[in-house]
Amino acid sequence: MKLLYGGYQIADNGAARFQPVWQLVPNAAGVGYALAYRWEASDLAIACTPATAPTVIAAIEAVLKTQDRDLIFTYPDGTPTGKGVATSSTLTGVRCTRMAWSDRPGAQHWTHLSYAATFEWETVLSSVLAVNPERFLVDFSEDVSVRGGGAYNVKRNPFNAAPVVQTTLLEQGYTAVQEGRAVGLGRYPTPPPPQWSLAAYSNGEPVVTRGHPRRAYNSYIEYPVSWRYVFAFGGAVPPLALPWFWVGDPALPLPPVTP
Repeated sequence: MKLLYGGYQIADNGAARFQPVWQLVPNAAGVGYALAYRWEASDLAIACTPATAPTVIAAIEAVLKTQDRDLIFTYPDGTPTGKGVATSSTLTGVRCTRMAWSDRPGAQHWTHLSYAATFEWETVLSSVLAVNPERFLVDFSEDVSVRGGGAYNVKRNPFNAAPVVQTTLLEQGYTAVQEGRAVGLGRYPTPPPPQWSLAAYSNGEPVVTRGHPRRAYNSYIEYPVSWRYVFAFGGAVPPLALPWFWVGDPALPLPPVTP
């Protein structure tokens, strides 16, 4: 069996050993959305002679230092076995994260070279792909605050007397702020709608900010967006509003629910 990385043959023996390990990748709510794979490969061997050993070593090291390549097993005649992984099907690309030449005595450098290598990649769960990964949230938070309504008092500091408190307004209006942040998988998520009427907006339009996505290796995977809606009300207490709730599943946040 042969092992190809990026189309380059990096092993041509059937005695190589592989230890596949995977680990669940959860979002901030603890819901898994991807699997992180790690393949520990040992006893990889590639044919060489004393004359070609330096060239083979340089070529193997060069190709393994390149990220985002297919890792494919083939039969001796070059026919794919169906095992391996295409980098296009992963979240962050296939890469070799560790490589070590063997110091085992014997025919090293005379007939072959042996080494060990570790390959890693992440794939999105099929359950997330079935729903729509572009709507899956990696993180979400929102706060709603209301202030105002009471008298407006000002502390005065006379030059030759003790400070005094003066009431300048018997009653104030209310200001409500709805602000939060969400991180989408692979695309910017849509901010939730305002909790109060658009007619109550203070100082014009709401503010929506899209931040630079987080890059992992050769891919951008987490896209942050934040929002801030400010509302102004008269003397009456504004209607009760709670933050949008996030249940952590592959969907946008749920409407607010009274606990």
